[in-house]
Amino acid sequence: MIRETLGKANKDKENIKSSDTAFKVVIDPGHGGKDNGATGASGLYEKNFTLNLSKKVQKLLEDEPQVEVLMTRTDDSFLSQESRYRPKYANKQDAGVCQIKCVSNFNC
Repeated sequence: MIRETLGKANKDKENIKSSDTAFKVVIDPGHGGKDNGATGASGLYEKNFTLNLSKKVQKLLEDEPQVEVLMTRTDDSFLSQESRYRPKYANKQDAGVCQIKCVSNFNC
């Protein structure tokens, strides 16, 4: 039974990879520009940590042929929470959102 289930899962995975459709993921690094977020014990800002981590996640996901990766920001730019840009962007792309945030005691 387990072997049959694993075999079916692998077949399903192959079908997804050979398909022309991709899963769309919007990665939202959070903070940026004038919004530093928290300051870590090392003195680094959360906005820098989240952007660097988001770029690493982006690279990992881009290795997956069935995943299309989009970013809300790729540099130190400020995105207003009031404009609701982040969720609107993801909705416009018909994508899921992965928001990268850190707790205030991160240590880089």
